[in-house]
Amino acid sequence: MTKPAGTPRKKPEPRRRKLSAHPGGSERLAPLTLSPPTLRNDLVNSWPTPPETTAKTGSAKPNQDPTRGFFLGSTSYASVFVEEQPLPDSVHEQPSEGTSRTPSVSDRTVLGSRHCQIGIGHSIVTKLLPISFFEKSFNMYFELQKASALIGPLVISALPQLRLDLAQLANTENDAVAMYAEMTRNTARPMRVPADMRPSEFHTLFTGKNLRWETLGLMLAIVCSNAQFTSPHDPIFTLDDGTRLDRDEVIEDTVHASNDCIHLCQIHGAVNDIMVWLIYTNMLIISNYYGDNCRCKG
Repeated sequence: MTKPAGTPRKKPEPRRRKLSAHPGGSERLAPLTLSPPTLRNDLVNSWPTPPETTAKTGSAKPNQDPTRGFFLGSTSYASVFVEEQPLPDSVHEQPSEGTSRTPSVSDRTVLGSRHCQIGIGHSIVTKLLPISFFEKSFNMYFELQKASALIGPLVISALPQLRLDLAQLANTENDAVAMYAEMTRNTARPMRVPADMRPSEFHTLFTGKNLRWETLGLMLAIVCSNAQFTSPHDPIFTLDDGTRLDRDEVIEDTVHASNDCIHLCQIHGAVNDIMVWLIYTNMLIISNYYGDNCRCKG
């Protein structure tokens, strides 16, 4: 029977949090050993406060500050509008008169939202384990996708540093909350691309000390796309210790985690090259996952 227009091919399922065993030794993507970070008030308060201008309850005035977009670095068409006015260090420092402000909230509400966002950050990081699987899938994507819209060399050059970044995030001895907060502060800063920067150095703007949430989101979306077009019996889903990952669960987990990255970036971040690549790749994996007629893409 033909489904009526607008019916998803697959209904969104509730996110499963527990590790589930499958016949033949298959396991969920993240048989995690990380425990959620302890949320002390002093650490939670270090999480950056979202700008009040993120609310979009009103329309912008025609003379709205053109730097609000922070679009695509120094090579963007939008950069000509800011030649005489440098970009601020953070969207948090630039309230716009043309955007309506949100009403003030209580300290308890703010504290609760920070707890929630720290939880989202922890969930994103745990979905990026095991690191070896993501590294192989990342390389496999660019080996097979010769006509990808992404600029392969610029993305692949980030992989060695990303491997180190993920290892630090997964290290239980590190202060996870402080690291998540620092990533959020990076995400809130415009990504300035120096005119004399070499292509091989481009990854330094969004990895290492400048690691951003959209960077992790792009990696998740790329790995998800690779999994969607790979046989479930491919050796890529067998880990070094012999554990077998379930392809469908890899796809489900990475779809949700990339959505979470976009959510954090929309609250705190500014538009840049990496965010545009993430939105584009996420659109492709969502289309493949839910179907072309899914109403959730509107």
